[in-house]
Amino acid sequence: MKVQRIPIIGLLIAILLVTGNSCNNDEPYISNEIGSMLETSKNFKLSSFLLEKHIWDMPDTTEQVTIQLTSLTDSSVKEFDATVSIKDGKFLICIQIPKGVHLADSDYDLLGILAGGKKLGTRLTATFKNEMLYDILAAEVEYGLEEGDGSAENPYMIYTAEDFDTFAFGLYKDSINHAKGKYFKQAGDFIAPPLSDIYSGRNYAGYTFAGTYDGDGHTIQLNYTGSNSEKDQNIGLFKVLCNGATIKNLNVNANMRGILKNAGAIAGKSDGNVSLDKVQVSGSIQDCGENIGGFIGACKHLTVTNSRLLATISGMTSVGGLVGLAEGELAVNNYTNLMPGKESGTIGILAKGSNAGGIAGHISNGKLYAMNISLFHAIPQEDIDLKIIYSENGNAGGLVGLMNISVASQIVNAQVAASVRSAGNNVGGLIGLFESNQTLTISNSQFNSYVKGNENTGGFIGRASAGEIKIGGNTQIAQVYNGGYLSIEGNKNVGGAIGYAKCSLLANDKFTLNAQVIAFSNFAGGLIGYLRDHSLTLSNFNFDPNMHVYGPDATGGIVGYADKCTISGDISFSLNDPIPSADNFGSHFPGTVSSGSPYSGASSNGTAMGGIVGYANSAGITGVCFSGTVVGGDRVGGIVGHAKMETPSCNIAHCINKGKSVTNSSGNRTGGICGYLQYINGCFESVINYGKIDGLSATGGVIGQASVDDNGGKMVLTYMVNAGPVTGKGDVGGCVGYITGSNSKGNEINNSANFSSVTHSGGGSIGGILGFGDIANSRILSCANHGNIKGGSSGASNIGGICGRFGWHSGSSVYKNNNIELAKCCNTGTISSDDVNSYVGGVLGRQALGSTTDNVNWMVHDCYNKGNIPTKHNSDTGGLIGYVDHTSEVQCCLNTGKIEKGNGVVGTRKAAAVWYHHYLYFLEGTAKNWSCEKIKESDKGKESTYKGFKFSDVWKLDASKNNGFPYLQDCHFQFYKL
Repeated sequence: MKVQRIPIIGLLIAILLVTGNSCNNDEPYISNEIGSMLETSKNFKLSSFLLEKHIWDMPDTTEQVTIQLTSLTDSSVKEFDATVSIKDGKFLICIQIPKGVHLADSDYDLLGILAGGKKLGTRLTATFKNEMLYDILAAEVEYGLEEGDGSAENPYMIYTAEDFDTFAFGLYKDSINHAKGKYFKQAGDFIAPPLSDIYSGRNYAGYTFAGTYDGDGHTIQLNYTGSNSEKDQNIGLFKVLCNGATIKNLNVNANMRGILKNAGAIAGKSDGNVSLDKVQVSGSIQDCGENIGGFIGACKHLTVTNSRLLATISGMTSVGGLVGLAEGELAVNNYTNLMPGKESGTIGILAKGSNAGGIAGHISNGKLYAMNISLFHAIPQEDIDLKIIYSENGNAGGLVGLMNISVASQIVNAQVAASVRSAGNNVGGLIGLFESNQTLTISNSQFNSYVKGNENTGGFIGRASAGEIKIGGNTQIAQVYNGGYLSIEGNKNVGGAIGYAKCSLLANDKFTLNAQVIAFSNFAGGLIGYLRDHSLTLSNFNFDPNMHVYGPDATGGIVGYADKCTISGDISFSLNDPIPSADNFGSHFPGTVSSGSPYSGASSNGTAMGGIVGYANSAGITGVCFSGTVVGGDRVGGIVGHAKMETPSCNIAHCINKGKSVTNSSGNRTGGICGYLQYINGCFESVINYGKIDGLSATGGVIGQASVDDNGGKMVLTYMVNAGPVTGKGDVGGCVGYITGSNSKGNEINNSANFSSVTHSGGGSIGGILGFGDIANSRILSCANHGNIKGGSSGASNIGGICGRFGWHSGSSVYKNNNIELAKCCNTGTISSDDVNSYVGGVLGRQALGSTTDNVNWMVHDCYNKGNIPTKHNSDTGGLIGYVDHTSEVQCCLNTGKIEKGNGVVGTRKAAAVWYHHYLYFLEGTAKNWSCEKIKESDKGKESTYKGFKFSDVWKLDASKNNGFPYLQDCHFQFYKL
């Protein structure tokens, strides 16, 4: 069998590497590559090497020993005399080999024998080549314990502190094997004795161990006081646990402090496959440095089962309840801080620097399998400033502070009901900072306490910079535990599950969230505070209606800031007659979004506030539904507060708002779907608002304000439906409140409808589809309004069934080519105003400048109104248009609604304006006939009545539709009902 050879350099066996250590200076010597020497004298070959003094327990005055070498090749035994001297604090052993004797190249058992026949305690297994020591393979130590032989069946017994001292001294001598393969069992409680300066030069407990230590349920009191010096490293009951070491059934009550690096009650560090089972650590490990763990300071490939932490731990960096720093695989099963039968316990894990966690401060390039974890230290709201799991400079997690895994990992059935805080960044109920391109699965787990940080704070993970997070089983961040306080708080990037996510997040099973989420600066989301560069599918995320997300800027029910990503739900519908009921759609977020906090109260001054997303930067949002409440002060939307659509893949589609209300009482830009749409590229289509929308200026049932960017393409808004009451001040629309931006790129609203009341307090412009389109190259096509539109008394307004005011305007210009087209639209709602100076029209309140180069499209054409205008005004109202500007053109329009004081089609014109009109009709008895032609009821069903109407492809007559009057072939919602 091939034996692994351990290099001599760096072990406790030291071979002389320099000249000046000759046994005989009269003759020349030779040496091998590791420094062993061979000299010759008159009668002997002198083979010399250095040996650490603790390996063989012999007095410094020893001058001669016998060296016995048993060949592992042929079992032959040779004995030689050897001289002993002291050199550089070590034994210099010089073997005297008679010149007539040859020492063959082989592995040997090497034993030292004192005069009188006493064998030295450690048997070495060594390699000799060319009659010189070449390597040390192993060392066999006699441990000197009175009971047991070190086998599994008959372990060495440790009853007292004196026995433990003997055991430790054996480890001190066993510097190669470290008791590997040997078994020890504790049979009493005692205080671990300080070791003599003879052996260590520093009064501390602990040597390297590779065997099995069974505490049998007994307790060791471990005391250590250091000064954070270089000597204060690798401190614990054992300095190092080596590959194969097992510690079980042991209680350690630690009183340790002042350790510079690698400290734990069980071991300073472990290397290789080490296991702990049924181990309990109590007491305290305080005022330490780097890699400080309740059990082990730094580990590689550690397995821990059925163990309990009852201690408080503090250090500078990488501080963990179980381990400070973990490399390789860390497997933990049944780990808790609860005593049997108790519902809550105490825990204290403090890093004065960074990286603090209930299991590990830092997992580096490893793997975590954590199962059946329970850490409980419930606190009421008044105690939220207590430091339970805390790091001063960031990376604090209920389980892991900083996690960097190299293979897929799992957290199963873990519950943390202990406060996690940091004055720094990256704080999570389970993990502070996750940095890996691997998959982490969290299942059947929950967080039930208070988490607070600066930037990147989450109920599960503070920051996930890469990789994939999968949620499985019955996982939740929802329940208060044992009278504790549940809240997720931070300054920036705060999420119910993840604060900052540059990763995939997928819920394979139900994931329930009901925790208040608070960002004091910006970017708060019920699920994720800041999501970047990844898709998010909303299946299986279950938000409680009582959930409240607070933040002053970019705050959303699910995501606060969505950056270059896609958020998709399972909503899909067809806008056929009738319009689907709100009850047909399940909600993705039913809670509340507002600024303020539970401490100061909710407020209404937040910016970019959305029921699903606060701010969407080049992000797509599809198939989602909101059913809660949004309150804000600027850019407030039922789905998204502010959407910047930059690329063709930026889609906002199949979105539903059926919330209780979207309210903005202090600022502008409020919409049932989107508060502010900043358009460069993308698609906006198939959206429905059922909720109550209440804002100030730029308020819309679907979009508050839309702007068209000079650097983008044409903005097309299509299949928008508003079915909820809209109230505002200034520019208000049933679908869109206000459109502005580039005059050259073009914008279009088509196939959209309003079914509910639209009102404002007065001043500005108000319409069933659009309030004010303050931009050229604009079109409204094939839209219908069935709701009542009413302007208030606080200032003159422009009021229309489809649009309040439409087109670019200038006080000095008399025309604008390619300005507006409003076509194939209809109104059935009542249009009115409480201000007598308003301009009111059944379809359009105020028409802007017309074109001088086109007489086909850039105008108002092919529209009808059947809604009444019951109010009287200083200027005549119009059955179709209230007011026309210079060079405006109107053709092929019909009014059948009752106009209380006004004209059949156009109410009035701008002073001295030249405008154009063709084929305008109104029902006799409904209005005055200025610039239009009346028709009789008896002639309504005849195509010949409507000269100029294109019945081939625009208009149609059917006695069973539209009361027998002409209707539009291409106006999707003209006959639809809710």
